[in-house]
Amino acid sequence: CLSCAKGYYPSEGNPGVCVTCPDEGCKSCNEDGTCYECNDGLYLNENNRCSSCHPSCSLCKDGTDNCDLCSPGYYDVGAKKCHQCNRNCKTCVNGPANCMSCNDGFYLDEESHQCLQCSSTCSQCTGPSESDCIICVDGYYYYNSECRECDKACKLCSGSGSSNCKGCADEYYVSRHYDSHGNDSCK
Repeated sequence: CLSCAKGYYPSEGNPGVCVTCPDEGCKSCNEDGTCYECNDGLYLNENNRCSSCHPSCSLCKDGTDNCDLCSPGYYDVGAKKCHQCNRNCKTCVNGPANCMSCNDGFYLDEESHQCLQCSSTCSQCTGPSESDCIICVDGYYYYNSECRECDKACKLCSGSGSSNCKGCADEYYVSRHYDSHGNDSCK
């Protein structure tokens, strides 16, 4: 007797071999490959195939907006309905502006639960000033608690100068590949 992992079933021609369930979104299928459980974000339709839930639902029983669990970026309003958070919120609860986490380029103000904009050079930050940056936007590198602009020869970089590039800008070429830190030298 062979037991297959979720998403697999015993091959008809060779029962000692497990094959993938035929329906791509299927989490579990029986011995003939018929799906009986779908991955999150999908539901089992009347043809025993996995179909997409409504975008507001990460768990559902049909394609309507009746959700068993809300998708990220949505909050539960009751009666199996989910409404979208404000566009700067990654997650929210009890209302669209009561943010719990923020999208890139924004930080969570702990008092107001609002997502406020980071400095323009930050893709992730803890506050509004440039010194609050955690990760810089493309074209900048983090040094001494601030984001500094990459050399014009670099598309991305890990430090100052054209020898710390992580890929060259359009009108430049690689003159030396990867040092021990994975940097290119661009000219």
